Amino acid sequence: MIKEAPKNTINNEQATYTYPRPIYLVGVEPVQSLFKVSFMTPLDKVLELLPKTTTILLSDGSKRTVNLHWEPLYHYFPYSFGDHVFIGTFDLPGDVRQLDPPIPQRVVTIVRVDYGPGWFGKPMSLQWEGFNQPGTYREESIVVNGVKRTFYYYVPSTYDPSKPIPLVFDLHGGWSSGLAQWVGTRSDRYAEKYYFISVAPNLFETLRLEDDEAFIDAIIDWMRAHYNIDTGRVYAWGVSGGGVLSTYLLYDMPNKIAGVGIVSATIPQEYLRRISPGIEPLNARLRQGKYPPKPRTVVMIAGTRESITGPPWQDFASEMVESAKLLAQYYGCGSGPETTYFPPTHLDLDELPYWVSRRDALTIATNYPTSVTKYEWRGCAGNTEVIAYVVHNGGHTWPGGMQYASMGTVGYVTYVIDATDVLWQHLSKHSLTEQ
Repeated sequence: MIKEAPKNTINNEQATYTYPRPIYLVGVEPVQSLFKVSFMTPLDKVLELLPKTTTILLSDGSKRTVNLHWEPLYHYFPYSFGDHVFIGTFDLPGDVRQLDPPIPQRVVTIVRVDYGPGWFGKPMSLQWEGFNQPGTYREESIVVNGVKRTFYYYVPSTYDPSKPIPLVFDLHGGWSSGLAQWVGTRSDRYAEKYYFISVAPNLFETLRLEDDEAFIDAIIDWMRAHYNIDTGRVYAWGVSGGGVLSTYLLYDMPNKIAGVGIVSATIPQEYLRRISPGIEPLNARLRQGKYPPKPRTVVMIAGTRESITGPPWQDFASEMVESAKLLAQYYGCGSGPETTYFPPTHLDLDELPYWVSRRDALTIATNYPTSVTKYEWRGCAGNTEVIAYVVHNGGHTWPGGMQYASMGTVGYVTYVIDATDVLWQHLSKHSLTEQ
């Protein structure tokens, strides 16, 4: 407790002047630490929930109430689930001074946005308004290893049974779902645009990769029985755990998969040991000298600032580039890497997720800029390619997708490239026949 010193007194021949001791800010009472809101709660409703005032503690032993002005630490998007940090600042009363060093004139709280449909068991169906392409959406179930498994697929409106059609598996990450993956990647929209069937399976949430491999194999057989599938042009791409599954398909199903896309799934070793020590992403395998049994085109994308639980951030991109170099060397690539840099201003905003407006995308690009460097090796064995996209300042997200979780949880999405588009452009050029 601060003891009040005697008042300062000055005497002269005419008068005696008494000066009160200055009053200093010595503490700030915290506010409620957590507020929970539902998915898609707008910012103005969030601000209504937060306390309007807090109490400050003063050096004379008194307390006063001050008004709070709230701002999110990062831009708030109502479709970004997870923890959002909000900071409430206040002005000091006119007669209160700061100590040296000063006490921060702020309080902090967390606003936790609930998960959206398709995440952590939240139901989602093909009747959702965002699945609005003119082709055919279907839900199917098959039994694999004694377990009923569900997958969704989209057939473009231009499908011609006499014309073989490529097949693309769009693989979600942990605790997500096939339909939630479509929301971010818009694979249904690109399937309509480029003529392929997009399949979005519901994978196991906790990376039962061998079982999921058997599931993918069974889906290929099912699709061949029902559609005129171009069996030489079956591809798989995925994010996080789905990217790890793409890696497993590269190794274990080379006679059925012509190429893979691996997004945010080259996991640094120390981070991997912490989150899932039993899995083997591409970088872990290559460091052990384990190479794919047959050359297949591999396209990788990773950020330099990733996480699934917030800071400290992890650099997935360095592991990815090292993996690309090892793979290119093993494939005997004739040239490379050829590098291309895409600056923060290189934005393609024509194909945005359903919830994301151009304004939202520009807000992210302007306030949290990212850039991209592409490394490309060509002339590899079997006429394959190895491509790696480094997203500078990018998070654990799908480039061109939505900021599905708060920036303080997974890092930043980028709109400098669109992962769905670039993956298709690279992979679709290659087939099992030529390889």
